[in-house]
Amino acid sequence: MFKALHEREREKESQRQLRELAEAQYQAGMSAKEVKKLKSQLAKANQDAADARDGAAAATKAAVAAADSAGTAARERAAAAEAAARESDLEVIELRRQLLEAGEKLASLRHDVEYFRTRALSKPKRHFSYGRALSITVSGE
Repeated sequence: MFKALHEREREKESQRQLRELAEAQYQAGMSAKEVKKLKSQLAKANQDAADARDGAAAATKAAVAAADSAGTAARERAAAAEAAARESDLEVIELRRQLLEAGEKLASLRHDVEYFRTRALSKPKRHFSYGRALSITVSGE
């Protein structure tokens, strides 16, 4: 009887161990599924991060290209503005020169006018008739 009890006890222990083993296998299977799920989530997160990084790199590259293009355009506009300013300065210098020449010519003409006015006032005026002027012209030849 002890032997049968002992045998029954062993069988119960064996079944309990089998149940524990099945439970452990079930939990291992569930853990494997969870690990697989987490690995999938990690791979998706890594892919999303890589896509975001690539997008940011492309956006940065585009921004740098746009800034470079804008800088080049600004340099070209500045060079054109400088050339226009130089041309304008040359025009101003030429106009000032012309103004000085006109002023000098005006001063010379005023001087000539004053000279001829003074000369005309200093000599008495002779009034010649047409006949007398003609005789002066004929006799003067």
